[in-house]
Amino acid sequence: MVIENALKRKLMAVLFVVAILSLLFIGTASGKIWYVDVNGGADFTKIQDAIDAANESDTIFVYNGSYYERISISKSFILVGENGSSNILGLGSSKCAYITANNVTIDGFAMRNGDYGVYIENNACDIINNSIVENDGDGKVTPLDAPMILQMAAISPVLYSNQYDPSDGEKYLTKADMTNPIIDDFEDADVGDWSLFATQNASINLSLSNNSKSGSYSMRIGCNISGYETNWCGVYRQMDTWVNYDNVSLWVCGDNSGNTLEIKLEEAYNGEWWKYTSIIDWSGWKKLVIPLSSFVAEGAAESIYDKSKINRFTLVVSGNSPPGSTIYVDDIRLELSDMPVSDDDFLEMVEHATFNYFWSEVNQTNGLIRDRSTPDSPCSIASVGFGLSAICIAESRGWVNRTDASDRILTIFETFNNLYNKEGFYYHWINMSTGEREWDCEVSSIDTALLMAGVLHAGEHFKENESIMNLSNELYERVNWTWMLNGTDTIAMKWTPEEGLSSDYWRGYNEAMIMYLLAIGSPTHPVPDPKWSWDAWASTYGRDCGRMVDDFEDNDVSAWVTFADSGSGASIDISRSNNSKIGDYSMKIGYTIGDGTGGERCGAYLQKST
Repeated sequence: MVIENALKRKLMAVLFVVAILSLLFIGTASGKIWYVDVNGGADFTKIQDAIDAANESDTIFVYNGSYYERISISKSFILVGENGSSNILGLGSSKCAYITANNVTIDGFAMRNGDYGVYIENNACDIINNSIVENDGDGKVTPLDAPMILQMAAISPVLYSNQYDPSDGEKYLTKADMTNPIIDDFEDADVGDWSLFATQNASINLSLSNNSKSGSYSMRIGCNISGYETNWCGVYRQMDTWVNYDNVSLWVCGDNSGNTLEIKLEEAYNGEWWKYTSIIDWSGWKKLVIPLSSFVAEGAAESIYDKSKINRFTLVVSGNSPPGSTIYVDDIRLELSDMPVSDDDFLEMVEHATFNYFWSEVNQTNGLIRDRSTPDSPCSIASVGFGLSAICIAESRGWVNRTDASDRILTIFETFNNLYNKEGFYYHWINMSTGEREWDCEVSSIDTALLMAGVLHAGEHFKENESIMNLSNELYERVNWTWMLNGTDTIAMKWTPEEGLSSDYWRGYNEAMIMYLLAIGSPTHPVPDPKWSWDAWASTYGRDCGRMVDDFEDNDVSAWVTFADSGSGASIDISRSNNSKIGDYSMKIGYTIGDGTGGERCGAYLQKST
């Protein structure tokens, strides 16, 4: 029986590969196939590990088994189960499958014991041949429109051949409200969703109240606490998504007690939380609007949290509260930031989003970064150089922790240490998976320079990491700048195996400044005469080349055309002169004017393109 089952599994895998290959030949699928088996013997034992390793357009095949995990999908790929009734996701988690990418296919799974079977926040996903049962949310498949311009006509998911829980009389496809969704406004006249907790020397009671800020009801919290440092009490409730929102807001009717109110976001299953603290030093209603970025890590939590994993909202009161101390809470909701924002906040948003490109558009296995955010884009080595600097900046700004940043940089360094190079220079575009040359591209001097600028930045930023520092030096010192001079005074633009070194060279003010600085400073292969190369490259300095009409340094004025008014007696002649302000030559204009009473003109013009 064991042998029979093993043969069946191998046959299933072979049939699956044949099916995928047939799709490849008709142009409807691409990418690598990853295998997951909870019992071992495959690429991964957890589905999420395979998801993290996969690239856009890859396929993940999952063998039969019980997978006690919740999966989060932020890339477009195909996820296929061996048997739709045998794969179980999300036991004990809030969402079995949580999708924030477009064009995701999930085919052949049983999804149980989550608040939602599949939770979708983006467009054009295919959810097919699944058994989505025994989940407690409002719907078994829930697409949530992302709060972005042009998302009002979002592409709905394709849903077919799915089995749903027959005990649920509600519709199986629901849409969440993106307009500042409510955590609780208490208008259902119920506080039963909230749970109480208190330490030994504290007590708490909870009730519905008609002392409300909006609507008919609020939540009344009565506290009695002794001992500020060691005792507290509070309430909490489970909740859904935080993704796509910026703030949490709530109305609090204070009692001017001076007690501390902590607002917590919790990842309850892992015992991690993030808190915001406020002193109740007011009476009456006050609205608290708290940016999610203002919450501070506590417990085992890291400073940067995954909003998709937050599943509990908690209010904690601590302090030496007088007997009968009471606060009221109303209208707790998530909010999008209002525009306009301050210049600093706007720049922070743009800068953070820029970093996110370099952090997300990457093959996590080798660290290669896409040239652009399309699934078929190759890696540009210049993108990697910019990305290395972006990671250093992000680590210093707190957008990514130091361990993750250094791990990513070391991965990139190790990849380039083993890639093909010509005298230390790399191909401009390389395959995202293999690192091999794409198209018939060149070995690029300028793009290698941009890569090396990032390499040196990262090496210096993480110089306490011996592996990073050593590889940074090795990669830079490997670049043979003198070879790229090819016996001239300036650096060639490229080399190809088909044509050798280019006859085009970097001269004049442009992005190559950083390349010449790197070449001059090289400890192993510097340009032979730094001043010579620098002067040759900078030989056009002092001229506005972008709008230059003529500087006469070509020792020629024949392109200029003279004119004079007919019959006026005016005349003109032009010639070159060494009476110059800049360079060696100028244009001399000699003219005479006639005896007329006006209108005698002469001049010269040069025909130029824009």
